[in-house]
Amino acid sequence: MMTEQQWDECREPRRMLEQLTSLRYGRKLTLFISSCCFRASHLCSEHPPGQRAPTYATDFAERLVDGNATLAELDEYEGVLCYAPAYERAAVEAAVQTCRGVPPANWPRCSAWDWPERLQPPELAVEAVVEIAREEARLAVGRDYDVCRMAWPALLALRERATAAEEAAVREEKRFLCHLLRDVIGNPFRPIAFDSGWLTPGMRAVAEAAYTQRSAVGELDPARVGELADALQEAGCSAPAVLWHLRERSPHVRGCNVLDVVLGKP
Repeated sequence: MMTEQQWDECREPRRMLEQLTSLRYGRKLTLFISSCCFRASHLCSEHPPGQRAPTYATDFAERLVDGNATLAELDEYEGVLCYAPAYERAAVEAAVQTCRGVPPANWPRCSAWDWPERLQPPELAVEAVVEIAREEARLAVGRDYDVCRMAWPALLALRERATAAEEAAVREEKRFLCHLLRDVIGNPFRPIAFDSGWLTPGMRAVAEAAYTQRSAVGELDPARVGELADALQEAGCSAPAVLWHLRERSPHVRGCNVLDVVLGKP
């Protein structure tokens, strides 16, 4: 088991996922996978920048864990799920298992055709994003070169640059995914102390707007999230962890632990 300090400093998302085996994390992990799906599409150069929207798979997974869809609707998607990327199918699998009351520790393992190991849905999503980041970094280094016409020493130098770029991209992507996990899960060692007296009549509308509106890459609108922090402060919220988290400049996604507390979501 991790300590609180190790959780705060971890840069390996799969190690963090090992700690999240309780059923109460099912919805959270589904939304984390959904964020990974947005991230994968955003990183992949095959998709036009800024034109990412939720697919039928990720949209259904999100609606399912938020109570806006039912398992009975799954039959409508099964015929087309085979065409979705493995990481998007993983989001649906996680949502289905959560609705069936299966804890993450017992979620079935799955694999993509080119991966030798079988992974649980959140692990599969993480590995997909990391591999896309690695591939895009390698392509970026070699994009302006005609390797067929390069001399051997130049090819070796290019290979070294590509390797360094891949390693840097993987480190950065893992760091980013760890941030997303902390945004969604929060601090499992120190739950948020939230006073229901801070919830004024108009607070829920502000929180719903912050939860609903997001960018093409799946990140919540920072202006809306900031408005929620201001509204909470005006209502008497004095918890630094709550206000600081909402005003943090790093991206927030659906499932943000503070936003979920305000909305009363598990």
